Amino acid sequence: MIDSEQVTFDQSEVKNVGRDLLNSKAAIKLRLGGYSMYPNLLPDDIATVEHIEPASLRLGQVLVVEIDNRWVAHRLVQVRTTNGILYLETQGDSVFKSDGVLDARNLIGVVNQVERNGHRIVLSRVVSQIYLLLLPLPQLASRIGLKVGRKLKQLC
Repeated sequence: MIDSEQVTFDQSEVKNVGRDLLNSKAAIKLRLGGYSMYPNLLPDDIATVEHIEPASLRLGQVLVVEIDNRWVAHRLVQVRTTNGILYLETQGDSVFKSDGVLDARNLIGVVNQVERNGHRIVLSRVVSQIYLLLLPLPQLASRIGLKVGRKLKQLC
């Protein structure tokens, strides 16, 4: 029997390894937390994150970006270039306010699919476009759905 050694990484080391893997064109998997992308992404979904060149970004894609030293999966709602610098704006599907303007250097990768309860779910471009066209209605519907779901859990 071979004893295995345990290696411990702190959060910044894990982020560096993740960035290195993505830059080498490998995909990484991240467990999601929170309800900011409800109902499209849920806590404990496993997101497959892939490298993407900023020039290939499309509005509506779900990106992983770094905000306040945290990796966040939110939808791309705006792209602009100012003085030759690319800026992104992302927003959660159940959040009324965007994450603000982010330098493209905050881009970690793109999420094209998630695993939920052992099933693979490919994120739909159609759903992405609907969310963009109907802003802020999807956020309102998502917030109502979250509140109703929480009330139902309390009653049961």
